[in-house]
Amino acid sequence: MMWRNGLKHSYRSINSNGIIVSDFIDEISPIEVIVKRYCQGTDKNSYYDILENENIVLPNSNGEYLCGPYVRLDWRNPNHISPKTRKSLNENPYYYIYEQAVGKEEFFNKILANKLCAIPFVDKNITEDLVTHLIDVKQPKLSALKMFMIIQSYFSRGKNPRSVLVTMNIFNGQPVLVKSSQVYEVHSDGEYWQATEKLDIFLDLLIVDLNGAFDETDHQKISSETSYLYGRW
Repeated sequence: MMWRNGLKHSYRSINSNGIIVSDFIDEISPIEVIVKRYCQGTDKNSYYDILENENIVLPNSNGEYLCGPYVRLDWRNPNHISPKTRKSLNENPYYYIYEQAVGKEEFFNKILANKLCAIPFVDKNITEDLVTHLIDVKQPKLSALKMFMIIQSYFSRGKNPRSVLVTMNIFNGQPVLVKSSQVYEVHSDGEYWQATEKLDIFLDLLIVDLNGAFDETDHQKISSETSYLYGRW
């Protein structure tokens, strides 16, 4: 999809089993580029009464922005940090060993959901002025907006058009990873339908995250079944 539309990307191929062949990028900036057309998620929950402001959101439009799609930058933080060291939990050499030993569900309940062991940490919006020496701000914004338009075009051809949210990890002004927002908890058994059942929370927003499923489920099966339900993309 990106290759046909002239967007460079680190991925070279993904086979039917979800195995990815990609260029190796040694240092990726902690900047995530986000495109939004609708006032959903973080925006809706961060700005008081923003949906009622007709100078920002179109009236009777399901939250569509008056300005059209916009691009913002987020600073990527770890999901959880240690309350003692204030460092990312997964920097501990025993993090993944223990997770594998007890299973993801028990690990989540014992460690990640325990305030004595872990503090939730989320990505935060960052002004462009602070990252001008870190990334080429203009090129990532253009790339992300173009990718948004491309994916939106593919989704609009389906039998059940929905809004699309696109985020990108950027290296040297080009997308390294394109992913969707996650709306599900961790499932240790890989039953992705437990996640898709929650899609009805967003009546006009289809969110499909295959990145986290590559090592647990059949990528091709998920793609074909979600395509059947929500329209080809």
